[in-house]
Amino acid sequence: MRRLRPLVVCEHLRIAALFLFFLGTNLFSQDAPPPQPSPKKIQGTVINSVTKEPIQRALVYTSDSRFATLTDDHGHFEFNFVVNPSGDAAAYFENTLSSRRPGYFESSTQATGEDITIALVPEASIIGRISVPNVSDMDRMTVSIYRRQVTEGRSRWTRLNDVLVRSNGDFRVTNLAAGTYKIFTNEALDRDPLTFDPNGPFYGYPPIYFPAATNFATAATIELTPGQAFQVTLSPTRQAYYPVNIPVVQSGEEGQVDVVVSQGSQRGPGFTLGYDAQQHAIIGSLPNGNYTVEAVTGNVTPQSGAVHISVRDAPLAGPALTLVPVNFVSLNIDDQRTTPPSEGRAVVRRGRSVQLQSVAGSSLVPVEDFGLATPIPIDYTRSGFPAARPGRYWLRLNASNGYIASARSGNVDLLREPLTVGMGGSLPPIEVILRDDLAQLEGTVEGLQKKPASQLVPRRSGLYSGVLEVSAYIYCLPLPDESGQFHQIFAQQDGTFADQQMPPGSYRVLAFDREQPELDWRNPEAMRAYESKGQVIHLAPGQKEHLRLQLITTEQ
Repeated sequence: MRRLRPLVVCEHLRIAALFLFFLGTNLFSQDAPPPQPSPKKIQGTVINSVTKEPIQRALVYTSDSRFATLTDDHGHFEFNFVVNPSGDAAAYFENTLSSRRPGYFESSTQATGEDITIALVPEASIIGRISVPNVSDMDRMTVSIYRRQVTEGRSRWTRLNDVLVRSNGDFRVTNLAAGTYKIFTNEALDRDPLTFDPNGPFYGYPPIYFPAATNFATAATIELTPGQAFQVTLSPTRQAYYPVNIPVVQSGEEGQVDVVVSQGSQRGPGFTLGYDAQQHAIIGSLPNGNYTVEAVTGNVTPQSGAVHISVRDAPLAGPALTLVPVNFVSLNIDDQRTTPPSEGRAVVRRGRSVQLQSVAGSSLVPVEDFGLATPIPIDYTRSGFPAARPGRYWLRLNASNGYIASARSGNVDLLREPLTVGMGGSLPPIEVILRDDLAQLEGTVEGLQKKPASQLVPRRSGLYSGVLEVSAYIYCLPLPDESGQFHQIFAQQDGTFADQQMPPGSYRVLAFDREQPELDWRNPEAMRAYESKGQVIHLAPGQKEHLRLQLITTEQ
């Protein structure tokens, strides 16, 4: 019998193997077809956060701006799209949907489900009128708006905007968030061509502060709620203005001079004068009254000065304002931390090697709401705070890998009292002690409700990683005249919290359902409302304390 060649047998086996492979593939395809793209839908409603009513014609868009739509007459929106087998709706939208509409503040939420509610906070507004008898053209006037804002537990007045007044005296200030405001008219000289005489006396309208005050300090506050339209009427009075010329004496290099005018000894916005470099004088015009005029230069070595003047029914020439170099406040650090610092460049102080970078971001913050002074950052090359103009300052110290155990200048405790800088002269150095024997705080917040997935807070300390769903916001507030430094902790979804970086001291610990950026905790009057809430603790170095806090619920 004729035998097959080995090559022919191998070829037959290869063909059989291919046949079985394709047969198995076909059978598999019939039993389990490959996954196909599937349709997805995300829908929801945009509502007014105050009235809970739906908002029509609101723009809803994805975080990557690839998709957008408008809500219908019922505030409803809907996205329909096709998602690959490996994707889902939340990932497709990168977890964020945003919405906005004129008259509301923009808002974002997490697209964690297929039926979403986005609440928009309505803007507040101030609608006003300038009333001046026998004047029909008011478009020469402007109105200034200031808002009270809290930074690091201290409230300050911040200038928001200037608004032009229409010729009929009407004005409108929009896009205002809920908060505390003050409003006033700015100075306006009377340049009516029918009555103006260039050779005669000047007339103008000094500032008038709502409702009818003559300075910022005595002006009434306006408390705005979301969506509120507050009505105001301001009635400036025409008065005579008199020329003012104040010679300025500078030493050394001359530079640009900034000028601030305060009525009496009370700092506040309203009146203005300017500097004339050719005349080396501060010039302008003012109505009758007592004023403080402050000036500061922008030189490499700044100079500052102040003078008190009185305008009495006549032009004023002098007295001269003499500028003197501003103070330099040196900073000495006694580093008593047990862990050797690794940051920054070593600087020898008192025979010890300390790290100025261990207090990076430190500055002197002016106490007054107004004036020429701005926060003065630390100068690492000179180991202190330069350009400390006359005034009072809070010492803002940020310690890394530890805490500020003490900060003094002479007999002044700068953790509790401001630093007073006079005109010229020298100041005792600021003596700072750094320590790292921190206390630990842990506990549980009771009375929690399930938080919506939209309230996700990014990682803020080494204790947390990734993204944390915050159920409560814990504030550790130093008690008046006691040691301690402000601290904030985030409670996890189950209400537990912990922090191993607590500076020793005495605290009132409060747990809120929302963040409290406007918590005026340095103001004893504002904190009286919380005297019966939270817990008071006294932390010693290295101590570990456990708390059970009751949640404080607040309005949106």
